[in-house]
Order: sequence, then C-alpha cells, then structure tokens
Amino acid sequence: MIFSIINKNINNQNSALIVQAQKGSHFAFSQLVTLHSPALRLFLRRFCKSPEICEDVAQETFLKAWKNLKQMRGDSGFKTWLYSIAINEMKQHHRKNNKFNSEVSNSEIFESYSINEALDEKLDIEKLLAHLSNDEAMIVTLNYGEGFSHSQISQMLNMPLGTVKSHALRAREKAVKFFNITDD
Repeated sequence: MIFSIINKNINNQNSALIVQAQKGSHFAFSQLVTLHSPALRLFLRRFCKSPEICEDVAQETFLKAWKNLKQMRGDSGFKTWLYSIAINEMKQHHRKNNKFNSEVSNSEIFESYSINEALDEKLDIEKLLAHLSNDEAMIVTLNYGEGFSHSQISQMLNMPLGTVKSHALRAREKAVKFFNITDD
C-alpha cells in the first residue's frame, strides 16, 4: 500500500516536471535528469565497455531527450521513453565505433564492467548475464533490474511483445540450468 502511494507521488512529480520542461524550463529538466540519471547510468554500465563510454552515452541520451521532449507522447512513461533513447544511443555509439556487433559475446561486453567481488550473488548474476544472448541479457536487465514490463521493453527495443516474452522465457530456462535449480 505504502509503495503504491510513493509511486503515485513520484509519477505525479515526474508529470509536473515533464510539463514544465516541455514548456522550456531548464530547471524542471535538470530535476528530471537528477531523478533518473543514477539508475540510467547504472543500467548503461552493464552494456558499455568503459565508464567513459557510459558517460558519453548518458550525456547523448539526455541531450536527445531535451531536444525531443516536446515530441514525447504520453502513451509511455518518461522512464520508458528515456531508456528507449539510451538503448538507441548505446547501439549507435557501438556501431559508430565498431565495438559492438551481434557476434560479440556478452562475456566480452561484461569484461570491463567492474563488480564488487565480495558480493557473491551479484557476481553470480553477472556470470549468468554473460551466458545469455545480448537480447536476453538486455531484457532480463530491463525486466528484473529496472522493473520494466514486457510491453514496455517491447516498446523500448522496438521488438514484438511475443519475441520479448520468448527471450525472457529462454533466459529463465538458462538461469534454471545455470543455477542448477530443480523442482524438488
């Protein structure tokens, strides 16, 4: 109950800031950046080879968001829209720099991602993500790590909902095998 009240307040705050930012308020947009920047950067770090690339992609994401804020449709939330931009910017950056193609393994992508070795659970998750395909890892991260629904992920990745669900199911099956989970 309390979380739904908190989420409603956050959504109302986002909505008010979005309206003000769409009218040209730099302050309102800076507040949106402040609210969403930490989670977005954490998300990007999972898929960028270096902190510098992550920062470049984050900056480009916020610049593009500012430039296109007036065109934001109300059919998806600000966070979903922002992450869509970030994903596209990340893919564009990798294409431009020839550092990413669909044949690159996730273990190479995650190789430079620094993790705290003391946290075994986090290490296990990172190892699991390294064993997933790029699409599966992205969907798992967006769904479980960021809390997006399958339909939101479908919008963000411009991928049919059924395909998103198939990737999520395959990732789940791989996780069951990876962690040796049985139905005992």
